[in-house]
Amino acid sequence: MRGQPLFFDWAADGTLCAHVGPPGADELLVFEPGEPDRPLGPSPAMFTAPQWTREGDEVVVAQRMRDAETDWLRIVAVDRAGAVRPLTAGVEYARFCLAPDGRRLAHVGARRHVLMVRDLSTRDDEELSIDRPVLFEWSADGSALLALEGGLLGTTPLVRYRVWSEHAAETYAWHYPSQVTGRQILPFAEQYVRSRTAWAPDGMAFAYAGASTDGDAGIWVQHRTRAQPELVCGGWTVSWRPSPAVTPDR
Repeated sequence: MRGQPLFFDWAADGTLCAHVGPPGADELLVFEPGEPDRPLGPSPAMFTAPQWTREGDEVVVAQRMRDAETDWLRIVAVDRAGAVRPLTAGVEYARFCLAPDGRRLAHVGARRHVLMVRDLSTRDDEELSIDRPVLFEWSADGSALLALEGGLLGTTPLVRYRVWSEHAAETYAWHYPSQVTGRQILPFAEQYVRSRTAWAPDGMAFAYAGASTDGDAGIWVQHRTRAQPELVCGGWTVSWRPSPAVTPDR
């Protein structure tokens, strides 16, 4: 399997859904165990990573739509027979993340730099006060959304994490992302979110690689009950083991 771009996600039963290029001829392919690959549903928008629902009965993707006057995007769910179920109307950017419980969809809305959370049962949208989100992902239980917000210190780019939930909005320390994070992970953030996580399994902490504004660099753990992160070791990139392990109390 080859493609430029090449994005993919695994279903729980081992079925692979891949978005392969080249741009302008993008397609979704499904690889089921013991079966030949086959195309699935609509042509995806460029540089969008598919995401299976937890049950594996549908895959979510940004679809490029065309009419006589313009091109536009929408986010849809496609079942294994190819039937399409719209989840949003028009969006300007093909970035999204479905909560593991399937109740909410985070996406960049009709205005490019606005992060939205859609309740998929009511179709109500909440606009979050998170500016220029460069990465976002849900906690394992779907109760909290972690977003990396871009900003400037003078003329120097830097980032900070924000957490949204139904009960609170949390803001954490500005920092500089590591070179690996900035150059290799953030440009393909949606694909990395499909295959690794910054969240602790219990949703009460997250980890990241970078340097504080004081110059201390390495791997940091931010507990949501604490104001400041803790530097735990050196390193350029980090992900949390996706298991019901206990969050370390350092």
